[in-house]
Amino acid sequence: MTIFVSKQAIVPYPGIRYSRIENVITKEFGNTPFPLITWEDGSVSPSANAYLMYQMQMHSSPSQNASINQCITILCHMMDYLVATRKNSAFNSLNEFHAFLKEFGAALSGGTIKADGTDPTGLFWTRIRSETISIYARWLNEYFDYLAQYHNVQHFNPIETRLIKIGKDFLKNNPDSHQRKCMFYHLFARAAQSTGVKIKERAVVLQQNAPRQHDINPMKIFPMSLAVDLIDYGASSIRDKMILLLLLFGGAPRGSEIGHIFRSDVYWHKDFHCIVTFDQPSEGQVYGEPGITREDFLRKNFANHSLEDGHLLKGLKPRHQYSNITGNKEKLYCGWKSMRFTNSNNGYLIDHMVHWIEPAAGVYFYKLYQQYMKDYLEPGGEHFNPNSALHPFLFVSADNKGKKSTLPQGYPLSMSALHGVFKRACNNIGLASPGMHSARHGYGYYAVNVLNVEKTMLSTMLRHCSPSAVDAYYHLDNLTIHNFLGGSAEVEDNFQRLSFPDHWTKLS
Repeated sequence: MTIFVSKQAIVPYPGIRYSRIENVITKEFGNTPFPLITWEDGSVSPSANAYLMYQMQMHSSPSQNASINQCITILCHMMDYLVATRKNSAFNSLNEFHAFLKEFGAALSGGTIKADGTDPTGLFWTRIRSETISIYARWLNEYFDYLAQYHNVQHFNPIETRLIKIGKDFLKNNPDSHQRKCMFYHLFARAAQSTGVKIKERAVVLQQNAPRQHDINPMKIFPMSLAVDLIDYGASSIRDKMILLLLLFGGAPRGSEIGHIFRSDVYWHKDFHCIVTFDQPSEGQVYGEPGITREDFLRKNFANHSLEDGHLLKGLKPRHQYSNITGNKEKLYCGWKSMRFTNSNNGYLIDHMVHWIEPAAGVYFYKLYQQYMKDYLEPGGEHFNPNSALHPFLFVSADNKGKKSTLPQGYPLSMSALHGVFKRACNNIGLASPGMHSARHGYGYYAVNVLNVEKTMLSTMLRHCSPSAVDAYYHLDNLTIHNFLGGSAEVEDNFQRLSFPDHWTKLS
C-alpha cells in the first residue's frame, strides 16, 4: 500500500497499488506538502500532477481536503488499473478506450476480488458506493477536460503517452463536457450490470446517503449532493426534469400530489417568481376561475361528451375519486393525503405554493414549463397528442416507444409511471434508486443541515397537518450540532450548499 508521508506520522492512503504518492514541498504551496503522483517505475506523471496542482489552487480552503483526496484517488485508481490490465499494450482505437473505461467502471462498482478471494489484477478493490462512483466520474470528466489544455509535454512514461494520445482523440470525438460526463455515468452503470453486479442489491439506506445517522429503523434519504446531476444527466426529457425538480427542490411533494397538478397551477409572480400550487383535488380552487371548485371545473370543461361510452376520459372527475383497481393498467386513480395550507395576507393561492428550497430550481422549473407547454400541450408541438387536450393535468404520458406504458400517450401520467421517472433517472447515473419518497427525506435533510431551517418552518414547508409528523423528516446530523457548538469538523458534500449551472439560473 502506498503511503502519504506527513510531518507528524505516516498515514496509509487506501486502495493505491502501482502508482506512488510522495509529499514534496513546492514554491506554489509553501509549507503545505504537495502530493506528487508518480508511476510504478518512479517517473512523474506530468498530466496528473498538473491537473492536481490546478485543482489544489482552485480549492485552497482546508475544508476542501476531502474533495482533493477524491481527485487523487480517482487519478491513482485509473493509473493503477492501466498498469494492472494494459501495462504492455496500447490503445489502438477509441473502441478499445471505451472498453477500458467500461472495465474500469466495473472494477470500481463491483470490486476486483473473485469469489475465491483471489485477484488477478493485484488491486484487491472492494466495491464502492454508487454515489461515490458518480463523484469519481465527475473528476475523471474534468481531468479529460484539462487534457484539452495540456500540450507538448515531453518525457512521458510510455503508458501515459498512450493515455494522453487517446485522451485527446476522445475529447475530439466527444467535445461536449455534459454529454461526456453522462457517458461516464452510463459506462460505469452498464459495466456494473454486465459483470453481474446487481445494482438493486446495493440498497441506498440512511447510513450510506446521510453519514452518521443511526436510527433504529434506517430511512432512505436521497443524497442531495447528487440532485443536480440526477436532473441534468439522469433525466432526458423536459417532463422528467420538471418532475425531479418538484420532488427534490419544490416542497418535496408526495407523488400523488404531483399527479393532481393542473397546468394553470404553474405561473410566474413578480415577487415569488415561479409558483406551483397544490390544492384539494375536488374542493380546492382553480387559478383564474374564482368561486368554482376543481371538481366543478372538470365537470364543466372536461365532460368530453363526444367520446364513446367507456372511454377513460369521458366524464372526467378528480383523480382520487377513481377506483384503485389492482391489475388495471389503465387506471387514472391518484390518491390524496390531507395537507395543511397556511393563511397570510398574500392571497389564497400564495398560501398554497410550493417552497423552492433553492431559488435556482424554481427558475429552471419555469423555463422548462414554458418549453414543455409548447412541445407537449399545445397543438403543433413536437410531442403533442390529441389526448392531452381532453384533460387539464400538467404531466402527461409520453410515447414510451419500446416500453410498456401504463396509460396511452397524452393521458394524465399514472402513478406507476411517475415512480418510474425517479427510478430510471437514478439508474442512469449509476445510483441504486432509494425510492421516490427518499426525495422528501432529502429535502428535509438539506433544509435542516445545510440551510439551518428549524422544525416548525420545515413542518410548514412539507405541509404536514400534524406538527409531530415532521419528526420523521427532521434529520439533524451530529456533525451539524458539533459545528454549531463551535466545532470545526470537515464538511462533506452532503453538508455543502449546492451550486447550479448557468442554464438553471438564466431565465432567457
